[in-house]
Amino acid sequence: MSNVYDVIVIGIGGMGSAVCQYASQAGLRVLGLEQFKIGHPYGSSHGQTRAIRKAYFEKPDYVPLCNRAIELWQNIEAQSQKQLLNLCGVAMYLPHAEGKIKDGLLQSASQYNIPIESLTIQEASKRWPLFHAEDNSEIFHEPEAGYLHVESCVRTMSKLAKSKGAHLLENTAVTDWQSNNNSVFVKTKLNTYTAKYLVITGGAWNTELLKSLNLRLSVHEVLTGWYPPQKHIMLGHDAAPVWLTELDNEIYYGFPMLDPRGMKIAKHTPGKRISNLSHITRTHSESEEIELGRHASRFIPTLSYIPTETQTCLYTMTPDEDFIVDRFPNTEHVIFAAGFSGHGFKFAPVMGEHITALITQSAQQVDCSFLKLRKSVVREQSKTHVLPSPSV
Repeated sequence: MSNVYDVIVIGIGGMGSAVCQYASQAGLRVLGLEQFKIGHPYGSSHGQTRAIRKAYFEKPDYVPLCNRAIELWQNIEAQSQKQLLNLCGVAMYLPHAEGKIKDGLLQSASQYNIPIESLTIQEASKRWPLFHAEDNSEIFHEPEAGYLHVESCVRTMSKLAKSKGAHLLENTAVTDWQSNNNSVFVKTKLNTYTAKYLVITGGAWNTELLKSLNLRLSVHEVLTGWYPPQKHIMLGHDAAPVWLTELDNEIYYGFPMLDPRGMKIAKHTPGKRISNLSHITRTHSESEEIELGRHASRFIPTLSYIPTETQTCLYTMTPDEDFIVDRFPNTEHVIFAAGFSGHGFKFAPVMGEHITALITQSAQQVDCSFLKLRKSVVREQSKTHVLPSPSV
């Protein structure tokens, strides 16, 4: 195996595996470097499922990306003969008459003609008797939304990349990288690799890999848990779509029950902040687990508030919660994608396609310009590129 490539990708999670797939499909010689095993449970691309929806309440700019993402996920399914996407619908129970979620949801739906049903509490109770609506709730259903099988997505994109000739190295941590006017150099404990382009998709470890940019990135541990029904029944797609609700001004969400562990549930709020990636505990207290379960059981009374399993997911947040996808300042040869803020995984193939287009200087399928590096996400703009020494 040569140490010279067209593209080196650091980090093979959701975004990195997509870049490897699309860059290799474009005929580029690709090397992917992953510090753990591909599909590992230590970052932000694990935990059984991820929601995908078009009526994007966060910002209408994401809707064309959502539309393209669903198209690309379906293409990946066709190539791989794997089911990755399930469009079982998303139900949103909003107890406040006005608010960011409702306003953003309706704005995106109106601007892009996305089908959205508005249901009364009585109508929703007949359709999903499992759910308990708070008084005065407004309920919306997006039938063309659903969820992705997250680990299978990462492994499938990685497999497709390898089928096109990409070399993907697991358990291979990057110790340094640098660039000049013509090439990039990436060092591991055993080798130094050279390429024309470097793509940095390190997830939470971007705080180290991109240290010289002084990005305003913060890493948080977020608890997810699987909570079983009190009776021995499966609460699958027939009983519940993907759901989201507001309880005590916090956003909670969950998925149909896909295995005996129960329904996967999480709170869409950054958890405790991590200042040193070597100090990630990946555990939560029993009281935190029970608190999440108690809130969920207010919405789904048949659920136990004691989880059968919990996991930690890392949210890498930007101040505005928009992603950062751009070229490294003052060089055409380094591209990075960072700060996916707990809502980025669904866009992985769009990011892979977009970054590959940046490398090959080909036409963009959707407009990602609002995700470029911007002043609001930089603490202090560096004048020179000081090489990072990441502890990855």
